[in-house]
Amino acid sequence: MHAGMVRAAIAFATCALWMVAALGAAPGAQAQDRRTGSAAARIPLAGHYDQAELERATSLGGGSLRGVMGVSNRGGAGGLLGRVIRGRELALAEGEWVFLLPMTAHVQDWYDRNNGDADVAAPEAEVRLHRDAWKYAGRCRTDADGNFAFDGLRPGRYVVLANFTVPFRGHRAYHTGEYLSQYIAGPGTGHYITRPVTRVDRYDTSIGVRIGEVVEIREGEVTTFSPPSRALY
Repeated sequence: MHAGMVRAAIAFATCALWMVAALGAAPGAQAQDRRTGSAAARIPLAGHYDQAELERATSLGGGSLRGVMGVSNRGGAGGLLGRVIRGRELALAEGEWVFLLPMTAHVQDWYDRNNGDADVAAPEAEVRLHRDAWKYAGRCRTDADGNFAFDGLRPGRYVVLANFTVPFRGHRAYHTGEYLSQYIAGPGTGHYITRPVTRVDRYDTSIGVRIGEVVEIREGEVTTFSPPSRALY
């Protein structure tokens, strides 16, 4: 592990007051209620919030999480400006916050509504995580190589959250309005071929990446996290 890595020994029982309003306000869509099969009959997201459940889930345990935060381009060709590490082109999140939340019923419902298990559009307020839930979120800032670590975790499922930008190279092709004519000679004859003149502009920019990956923590073990792959454009 990188010597400069910022470690966060997370004693969840202390319930440090960490709040991330930007992540909680992410727009999304309604998910079907798995118990009834009906979106209309589903319990509202706020109805799942249970502070006692979060307190139990964030009490001190013996599990650990080690990982590298970043992203690779699922397309695998062009665009992403990153480093090639073990055959993968990765854009690493340097000096960025990583958040960790236990998968309680409330967090699971919020996660589902924000990750495509949906059939009916919902107001933004419908898919926000309860603001008090962020009081129980662990957080750690990555080092220069994207490394992060959490210790003192109870066994169970957690969601790893991060929001950062990565450098990206794009290109734009367009017709200049001009045409090029070329005379093609043949045996005893010839003809012209006229083609439009196109131009390609290349530019450097950045794109926002939001990570929300589920990990399983086991007592007395170290769980590892690797940069996920995304279809980046």
